[in-house]
Amino acid sequence: MIRYFSIGILVGAGIVVAALLLAANLVGGALDSQGYWPAGVIEKKTASANRIIGPKILLVGGSNVHFGYSAEHLQAAVGMPAVNMGSQVALGLRYLLHYSRRVIKPGDIVVLALEYQQYGDYSRKSFSAAPLVLQSLLHDREYFDSLSLLSRARIAASLSLSQWSRLIRCKLNPAIGQAHIKDYLRLKTFYDPSTTNEFGDETQNTNQIARSIPETLFRPSRRWAVHPEAVRVLRKFSSEIRAKGASVVIAFPNLYAPAGRLPENKAFFADLVRTAALLGLPVLGTPEEAFFDGGEMFDSTYHLTDSGRRRATERLARDLMNSGVLNGARSLAPPTK
Repeated sequence: MIRYFSIGILVGAGIVVAALLLAANLVGGALDSQGYWPAGVIEKKTASANRIIGPKILLVGGSNVHFGYSAEHLQAAVGMPAVNMGSQVALGLRYLLHYSRRVIKPGDIVVLALEYQQYGDYSRKSFSAAPLVLQSLLHDREYFDSLSLLSRARIAASLSLSQWSRLIRCKLNPAIGQAHIKDYLRLKTFYDPSTTNEFGDETQNTNQIARSIPETLFRPSRRWAVHPEAVRVLRKFSSEIRAKGASVVIAFPNLYAPAGRLPENKAFFADLVRTAALLGLPVLGTPEEAFFDGGEMFDSTYHLTDSGRRRATERLARDLMNSGVLNGARSLAPPTK
């Protein structure tokens, strides 16, 4: 009796997994406002990076990078092509590194300016974060199909029945998804892929818009910590990138100053520097140099206005030039005609 019961459970589980994977295959490529912004900016930034011949600088991280640096100004300052690859922190550390890895070539310099939570909780978000679920299901089937059967089932199972219903309707009738996107763009004006330029930089985070956003939005973050899983992911990534003949450096993310000055996070900064040393990764600057007051913040603890972004980019250019990391990359650049 117990044997038949166990077999029944296994068969039932198999049917559920098969149904989830079938549904996942059905909705692939569906148009919808859910996940529209990160998918759009990743596509544009990837295309920009792939157009560059020869070594380049890739700025990698979440929206802290997207809103916090100007690859256009960095390129002008250091004389080397640059692309802003920043997208959304909730995609998680693994996926941010995954899509960036696709465009890394010999001689490239990868600047990891990761939000501090990426070194902790977000390093473990593989299957449950909604943006990652939508990105992998709808827009990055290569990534989804590369996962184990169980991992794919877990991603599919994280969606609610109402989400599945919505995505299936959008897939069967693209006009529904297009209507959702139009509604989204009317509401979320700061997160529109069309405002990302050819360098991967955001163009809408102006000081004029920021003046209408209350500073109360920039609340200090909770305590951060370096998680062993993040260290493992970064070690694997840096080893792979070095094997390609590229370089990896760590930069401290731009941050609302009161959040960075919380006493409980002082030990975290020291731990992060020690971790980078253990991984053999150069560190650019100090955490305090990346602190900004409310007048240069845009709409969150990590997002800068255009004036803050200029200052952050000037600092990054100086740190890169002082580090000497640019010299090796330039030696691999194709000859100019």
